[in-house]
Amino acid sequence: MGLATEVRIDYRRDFRMDSGVTVSSKEIGQGIRALMEESGEKRRKMGKLRDISRNVQKERGSSHVALGEFLKDVSANMKKA
Repeated sequence: MGLATEVRIDYRRDFRMDSGVTVSSKEIGQGIRALMEESGEKRRKMGKLRDISRNVQKERGSSHVALGEFLKDVSANMKKA
C-alpha cells in the first residue's frame, strides 16, 4: 500500500524467526521520524484509510452491520442448543 518505511532489510530469517540481528532504538527512532515527516502521497493515503476506518465503524457501516449479524447468529444458535 506504500504506507511503510523500511527500518532494516539486511537480515536473514529462518523458520524459527531467529535472525540474530538486533535493530537499535536509534534505527527505530529514525524510521518513526521518517514516517512522521512524510508528506504528499503517503499522507494522502493515510488520511483516506483513516476516513474509511471511521466510516465502517459508524452505525450502518460495514463493520457495524457485520458485528450485528454475527451477534444475531450467535444468539439464534444459543437458543437452539
